[in-house]
Amino acid sequence: MSTAGRIHALLVVLALAACVVVGIALWLGGETRAPVAAIPDAPAPRTAAPAIEPVERSPDSPARVQSAANAIDRAGQFDGRGAIRGEILVRGGARVPDRWTLIVGPHPWLEGHDRAESRRVEFEHGETQFAVEGLPLGGYLVRAQAGAQNCVPGNVLLVRDSADVFVSLLLTPSGFIDGGVIDADGRPAEGLDVTLDSIATHERATISTDAAGAFVFRDVLDGEYRLSFGRPDSPLVPAQALVFQAPSLRFPTRTLPPTGALKFTVTDVRMRPMPRAHISGSATGSGTVDTFTDTVGIAHARFLPLGHYRIDARSEEGFEASASIDLQAGKELPLVMVVQDRTVRR
Repeated sequence: MSTAGRIHALLVVLALAACVVVGIALWLGGETRAPVAAIPDAPAPRTAAPAIEPVERSPDSPARVQSAANAIDRAGQFDGRGAIRGEILVRGGARVPDRWTLIVGPHPWLEGHDRAESRRVEFEHGETQFAVEGLPLGGYLVRAQAGAQNCVPGNVLLVRDSADVFVSLLLTPSGFIDGGVIDADGRPAEGLDVTLDSIATHERATISTDAAGAFVFRDVLDGEYRLSFGRPDSPLVPAQALVFQAPSLRFPTRTLPPTGALKFTVTDVRMRPMPRAHISGSATGSGTVDTFTDTVGIAHARFLPLGHYRIDARSEEGFEASASIDLQAGKELPLVMVVQDRTVRR
């Protein structure tokens, strides 16, 4: 081939190659898009989960059979009767008295308490060992009532596999509660009644303050109490709730509101004194009078709330008298009451 022919052939090949390159570029250009801002893909629509049909176990399924067996077993653990045996221990100077009482009863929260029975056993010779037999299985609270001594009770659960239980009860000394009272002028409130009520047993103890306005309650057992100053049915200040635990509790000094006092003299129409005459009355507020005259016909009522009082007096013979009076703060007012026979007065 001549030189011209070779050149011509080369040009043809180059032209074809250029066409191929251009074609490829055009094809790629058609597929390329201009860049746009990124748009987050929309969340795929949620497909509701297929409803799960409850699977009802057959009555004889293993789980139900086991549950029923457990229920039967728990119910059966309180079938039968048992015994509580024990001993009395002492600490801190306490002692086992000759006469004491063992109290066995349903526990306030222990399982099986609804099946328990109450028992009381009296001891008269200082016994320190005890046994209570024939008890229905259940939850019990066991304690000793031993005079003015505290008892740490025992919790006992009688069940089929443990129907005979031994418990130790601990006796410890009781304690005391003391305090003081002053009147509205800051002076010792001598002769004021102070009352301590037990919340658990409803037992009540009342004492009077001494010349220093002080009071002491001795032989107090652990527990919850209510302390009131003045008559419990009309206290001079709101009653105070307290929780006591031996050995002692010092109650803060209380200050009374303004009060008044009355001195009664009860006689008959011949001015003879009327001993043991009953004097009663009340005020429009909360004040109450309830006392008796002494051997010479005299009676005192102190620490009375201020107010207008209506007073009645009645002698042992049935003679009567009535009077009204307004109290004055910080003063004792005299009141003479002359009782008469009802038929004479009419």
